[in-house]
Amino acid sequence: MARGVGTVTIPISLLKGISLSLPEQSKLLWFKEMYLKMINERKRGNMKKVSEIMKDVCNKIEENL
Repeated sequence: MARGVGTVTIPISLLKGISLSLPEQSKLLWFKEMYLKMINERKRGNMKKVSEIMKDVCNKIEENL
């Protein structure tokens, strides 16, 4: 990527210092299911349901932190 166009470059050494918490495989499947459900609801134009699903997913993520 070109530099000087608003792209932030983070040194690899700093990235290696960040710890990531990965959920269990069963939870990953649940997140995938919820994502696909959100996509389907969005296609139907049901944005209220999309918002509800998103809130549930965010709450689940926060519980696992």
